[in-house]
Amino acid sequence: AAMSGRKESRSVCGCCSYKEPEAEKDPAPPLSPKEGDRRCTDILCLLLFIIFFAGMIGLAGLALQNGDYKRVLNGVDYRGCICGTPSKLMNDGSCTEVEKGSAGSFVPGGSSMFGVPLAVPSSPDLSASTVVVCAPACPAAPVSSGPFEGVQLACYDNSSQTVFGTGATYSEQLDSLDSCPGTIFATTAPARSIAGYCLPKSAVNSNMTGLQMAVDKAVGAGTWASAVASLSQAWPAMLGLGFGALLISFVYLYFVQFCAGILTAVAIIGFGASLIAGGAFFILKANAIADSYDNVADSYSQDTNWQMSFYGGIALEVVAALYICIIVFMWRRIFLAVGLIQHAGKALRDVWGVVFLPVFFVPLTLAIAALWCATTVLLFSLGEIKSVDVPGVPSGTLRTFVVDDTIRYTLFVHRSEE
Repeated sequence: AAMSGRKESRSVCGCCSYKEPEAEKDPAPPLSPKEGDRRCTDILCLLLFIIFFAGMIGLAGLALQNGDYKRVLNGVDYRGCICGTPSKLMNDGSCTEVEKGSAGSFVPGGSSMFGVPLAVPSSPDLSASTVVVCAPACPAAPVSSGPFEGVQLACYDNSSQTVFGTGATYSEQLDSLDSCPGTIFATTAPARSIAGYCLPKSAVNSNMTGLQMAVDKAVGAGTWASAVASLSQAWPAMLGLGFGALLISFVYLYFVQFCAGILTAVAIIGFGASLIAGGAFFILKANAIADSYDNVADSYSQDTNWQMSFYGGIALEVVAALYICIIVFMWRRIFLAVGLIQHAGKALRDVWGVVFLPVFFVPLTLAIAALWCATTVLLFSLGEIKSVDVPGVPSGTLRTFVVDDTIRYTLFVHRSEE
């Protein structure tokens, strides 16, 4: 079948046809970020985010208005007094926060410790209910022998004084508190202050500072404490260096588009030249060693220095030859890599504002995290301090937090924001 000059021809019988393919149209060049049609792609997610953020701000305002962070951070003793805060005992036995220096006010100790009130100190029942007691410091001088080993006695009077017993035995500590008019408690000592709470050192060491103990044992006593102290002082410099390194990396990526080819060529030629020069150096050194054996023929070949220099030089020259062969065979890939680096620099030039994204978003993220943590602490402090009948507690009444269902639901919603 003869084909005509038209784009479409048919055979004589008309059963088959041929159509010349149309020339492919050049695809439209991609739009640059500045030319693209920018719009919100997911309205529903945006609305959910706005609702979430508004709810978080609302909870933060509620917590800030009605909460008292000192209840959580300082602790509240069994009377309802906030440790380390000016307080006053009312006629009904409750405790309320007052201004410092007001009539009848006192300041309980700033450390919260857990103690068992002893109804009959001479015959202590350590299985009774444990309550919170404010103290000026954590207990540190326990009974060192007998059935009450590790127990520290403390007398808590009706105002702000907490007095620890002294002595190596239980009877000695009890005698030292004979003149104290308050309630005697049995606490665990020695204790370590963690966020204002006195926790037994044995529990702290086993649960929280295993790494510290391992580091001190491997390196030396006090190593962990010294490292923590150094980091606490150096964190501003470390943070500044981190941002500086990030900025320098962006600047380098921006300017590398202009000199990527030169830098790559210098690196390739420099490494190859160093291999060749190193090999030549060792060979010349071997020749110098051989020249020192002019009077004894061929004895230099047994010299270890000559062997290391000569064969080392030969090895470097062989590596240089292999390196040159690899560069020759991979030069297309090298050019491609250089082109990619240059395009990356151009992209950074077109969207230069990306450099400031970490500087903006990192502080913003930290601020939101701080707001969430502060709101959590304040929400936990929203509960009312009410009286609960507990056997063994002085006057038989324990004043503690009571959280209603509304606050529980609020805490659940706040946790879901995490």
